[in-house]
Amino acid sequence: MRKWLFLGLIVSLGWASGCATVTRTAAENRANYRSICELDMLEMADDWNLIWLGERQCRLTKWHTR
Repeated sequence: MRKWLFLGLIVSLGWASGCATVTRTAAENRANYRSICELDMLEMADDWNLIWLGERQCRLTKWHTR
């Protein structure tokens, strides 16, 4: 009986975990972080222009972000 209970526990844990694997490669992670940093730098330039009143008073960015 213990054997069946242990086997059922192992199967249920395996089934509950599902596809818990890494979904991105290291290169994809680096590309994602690089994209985030580039957008942050572009928006930092917008913020700097806003601080020095170099452009219109708007918090919307002209850069394409997702």
